[in-house]
Amino acid sequence: MNIFEASYLIRYIFAAIIAVVALRLLVAAIRELRWGIKHSLRPAQGYFLLSNQGGGQTVSLPLYHTTNIGRSGSNDIRIHSDVVRRRHAVVYRFDGEWYVRPQIHAAVVKVNDMPVTDSSMLKNEDKLSIGPSNFVFVDERFIAKERGEAYEEAIFDDDAFYRAIERNSRPPYFEWLLMNLFALLASFLILIMMPGTLGFRRDYLLYTGAAIGLIDLYFLVLPKLVRYGDRLLFLAAAQLSVIGLAIQGRLALVGSSAYKAAVENGDTERVAQIAASLISSYKTQLIALLIGLALLWLVILISSRTRFLESVTVLCGIVTPLLLIFTMIFGRGAETHGAGLWISLGSFSLQLTEFAKITYLVALASFFKNRPPLRTQIFFAAWAGVVFLLLMLLPDLGSVMILLPVTLLVFVIMTSEYLKTLFIFAGAGVIGTLAYTIFPHVRNRIQGWTSLWTEVNDQNRQVVYGLQAIGRGNVLGRGLGNGSPGGIPLAKSDMIFGILAEEFGIVIGIAVVIFLVVILLRSLRITVLARDGFTSSLALGLGAAIFIESFVVIGGTTGLIPLTGATLPFIAQGGSSLLAKWLIIGILLGLASRHEEGANRK
Repeated sequence: MNIFEASYLIRYIFAAIIAVVALRLLVAAIRELRWGIKHSLRPAQGYFLLSNQGGGQTVSLPLYHTTNIGRSGSNDIRIHSDVVRRRHAVVYRFDGEWYVRPQIHAAVVKVNDMPVTDSSMLKNEDKLSIGPSNFVFVDERFIAKERGEAYEEAIFDDDAFYRAIERNSRPPYFEWLLMNLFALLASFLILIMMPGTLGFRRDYLLYTGAAIGLIDLYFLVLPKLVRYGDRLLFLAAAQLSVIGLAIQGRLALVGSSAYKAAVENGDTERVAQIAASLISSYKTQLIALLIGLALLWLVILISSRTRFLESVTVLCGIVTPLLLIFTMIFGRGAETHGAGLWISLGSFSLQLTEFAKITYLVALASFFKNRPPLRTQIFFAAWAGVVFLLLMLLPDLGSVMILLPVTLLVFVIMTSEYLKTLFIFAGAGVIGTLAYTIFPHVRNRIQGWTSLWTEVNDQNRQVVYGLQAIGRGNVLGRGLGNGSPGGIPLAKSDMIFGILAEEFGIVIGIAVVIFLVVILLRSLRITVLARDGFTSSLALGLGAAIFIESFVVIGGTTGLIPLTGATLPFIAQGGSSLLAKWLIIGILLGLASRHEEGANRK
């Protein structure tokens, strides 16, 4: 039995390992999200509005971290009066303080009998007037402080909740051990399959071992690094990266036809050159992962213990279009990839659009940390329109198909503007039609997609070959190293899901989707538990961006939607993408540790 036959048998072990890890993480993520939703429905502790109901009767009204007030039945506090707008005002908490703001320009809101037109801070015993209703804001913390008493009920409640989660949640050590077993088996197979050059194997073991070791170290120390360190989120991203290392190592180091030809011809110099090129390709991916992991602790600490992200939102709004303009001027790669998105830095290249997505999402979270007034919404629409126009001109259709749904999702959830969202959808359809007419690359993508099942042409050949690879893999795959990726264009990047499904099978393909769902569920948990609007909207945007990007890639590979050129997060070749995704994971891990304490920090 040779190593390739052994790989065919080991595929059963691979499928079992990854399926068990995926399902166990999914069950835990769903369970904890349910707990989080139940916990988030409680009002803020120690804060409320007193309302005089007449006849000497006073009612205490609970405040949530975002409390809508108006005539509509969907508001948290409803006022039955014709002079009150359907959505009149919002009382919200940000950075440990409470504010009130009119929801539309014509809404009359008074604080201590003084009209307010923008966000106004509320202090204990402030009088809030909305139409015929008068309220008094009560801050029990302030009252306790004046009396010289300690007030810790709210923090105690949160601590008790998270301690209960820790008691009822099993640390995913078993899943972590299975991930390491998968990494060990995959590395062993690749090590035996690759060319027998000593330096070749030494470099592979050194870099791969460093990456796996750093992942294991983070998993073990994460709860010590930050309070309530989210191991489920980290492990889902880590398992995707380990799968990515296995498939990228196989594509770079196993089965090179050029290397085999050089060996058969006895050209030792050519053999050495090809070997160096192959290991360099794999090392580039590994170096990006190592940089991402090295920066992870810093990103976690900054996003969990400071308000740095909130302080740079304006800068992010400026930097986002500048990064795209810089790419448009200096970008390279249009000849080989159809879009000049890469900035050359010596022997390396950087894709600035990957980092522009992050700055865009930070700015987006700032705009919709609470329900913005109409003027702010119009300003955001103009700014976002410029960003999307630049993306279309690059062209970067993949980023458009990722950021547009994320923007709509954050907008509708954070504002509840359902009618406006429908109009935006209609506008997006009109813009899409114009893009099809104006931009040839958009037209080619659509035409290739619509002709996918009728003919094979230059526009859809890539997808056809990818579907054939998925079909060859069947349920359990052909085994690591036994696939036929050579004839598929951009097999390491755009079509990586097809290669993964061919060698590992559709079982692991589905497991990859489950890991991405786990990341989304953990980001939703952060969203519902967040104690300020910025944290909530940023976590929602970041988690949705990773999931939607994955859907765009897998949908394009399987023919469900047009191919866009986006890459599968954590798995596809692309150092910039991998680094950016680990920066996102770092931000999410930091946001997850904020909770009530983070809301009180200034």
